[in-house]
Amino acid sequence: MCWARKTCHWCWPTNWPAVQSLPAPKSIRPPWSLSSIGGGNLVAVQRADNVGPHNTVAAQRKAFTSLSTNSKSGELGEKVRNDPASRNLNTVPELLLLGGGVPVMLDGDVIGAVGVAGAGGSANDQSCAEQAIAAALPNAE
Repeated sequence: MCWARKTCHWCWPTNWPAVQSLPAPKSIRPPWSLSSIGGGNLVAVQRADNVGPHNTVAAQRKAFTSLSTNSKSGELGEKVRNDPASRNLNTVPELLLLGGGVPVMLDGDVIGAVGVAGAGGSANDQSCAEQAIAAALPNAE
């Protein structure tokens, strides 16, 4: 527990063993890469041995996108495609506007984000990220 008497972006990775032991959904076969970001910094990475290195970078950028924008990376990508006022976001090199990045919310606050890449498409990536958050932080929103 942190000074705020709730799990925060500095201490929630202590639950990382729950994420490491998370089995991939039966319909989603590894390899996939999972990155966790808190406070804008990479705090944990889990990568299958045979996953391409680009997936590790993609997972980190998806998590960063979710943390930076307080939204799921895929939903932000959809907004960029449909909202002319948001289209310039696709020029920000740190953002990856594909599904798989999910902010971690606790008590209404974004405390970090999880990004997954390499699970066989954005929908699978997002599902894995959501399951990882649920396994590591059952009280997350």
